[in-house]
Amino acid sequence: MKPGWHYDEMRQVGTDYADDGQVKEYDRRMQKLRDVKKETEDTKRK
Repeated sequence: MKPGWHYDEMRQVGTDYADDGQVKEYDRRMQKLRDVKKETEDTKRK
C-alpha cells in the first residue's frame, strides 16, 4: 500500500486527449486565446 501523498500517475486529470469531445472543446477554447494560423506564419518567416 502506498502513502496517500504519493501522486497517482494512473488517475486522469485535466484534458483527456483520448476523448474526442474534450479535444474539440479544448480546441474551441484555444481558438479564442490564440491565432494559431498567424503564429505558424510568423514562425515560418523567422
